[in-house]
Amino acid sequence: MNEGEHKVAEKTGFNGNLALLRVCAIILIVNVLSMVTNMLVMVGQGGGLLALWESITTSSFEDIIAMIGLFVVSGMIGPVGLAVLPFVCALALGIFALVERNVIALKIAAILVIALGFVGPLMSLRAGGAQSAFAIIACLVINLNIVVAVATFFIRPKKHAEEIKDAQVDERFNLGLYRFCAVSFLVIGLNGVILVVSGSTSAYVLALLSFATMLGGIIALAKKNSLVLMVCSLLMFAQFFVAGFQLISAENLPENARIFVIVHSIVNSIINPIIAVCVAAFFVEPERTKRYLQKIKHS
Repeated sequence: MNEGEHKVAEKTGFNGNLALLRVCAIILIVNVLSMVTNMLVMVGQGGGLLALWESITTSSFEDIIAMIGLFVVSGMIGPVGLAVLPFVCALALGIFALVERNVIALKIAAILVIALGFVGPLMSLRAGGAQSAFAIIACLVINLNIVVAVATFFIRPKKHAEEIKDAQVDERFNLGLYRFCAVSFLVIGLNGVILVVSGSTSAYVLALLSFATMLGGIIALAKKNSLVLMVCSLLMFAQFFVAGFQLISAENLPENARIFVIVHSIVNSIINPIIAVCVAAFFVEPERTKRYLQKIKHS
């Protein structure tokens, strides 16, 4: 925890690992936004958003009101509302935890995000084969959401601020955040390796980058060195670039679908919880990161 975070802790009474709390909250918020945007892209790819937009722009105000009334009378508003409610609750709890530094809200949000993250893979499990089933089940257990949920229990709650001082946090090296990033890179890399082993993907460049990221996470856990985490972050950025390039350059995609693939790749690269982990790795040891940036600037 740096000097600024110590001042915030003194002002709010929160004496836990504030940086870890912020990173976990941001990851949960970004995860919910990522789920929503991915669903919108899938609906758009099927032509649903385009049809909705055309109906809105070509209809009169009275027609729009009539369509809304018909939607309410048909009874669809209930199921749609129930489907949207968990996403709204998880997003609201994540924002509340980030703003108010509330660990309880963060834990509830983490559980909700884990539950929401199960929906898509379980639906794919019903339609997939044996190889994809292995990958889906493994990734349901070994994923970033589980890491975030476990990490929330290592953030000191506000009521224990005067009783317990977090030994994992100091001004120069945030050990709690370091371990979180190391485990996250290990899990993310392991997920990539599982997808290759199960035959769900044949991208050998991505397999090599995933294995290198997993190995980096193991080394980081064994040897306390923030430089290893920075290397893992760069490897993850390389994976995003390679995955996006392979999707866009796929020859078997029709021209109309290619547009949605490009949009999906851009959105997935920006609104992605893994990006939050990659950025957080550079704040584990802020002074060391500043030195590297200064060397790059002067070189």
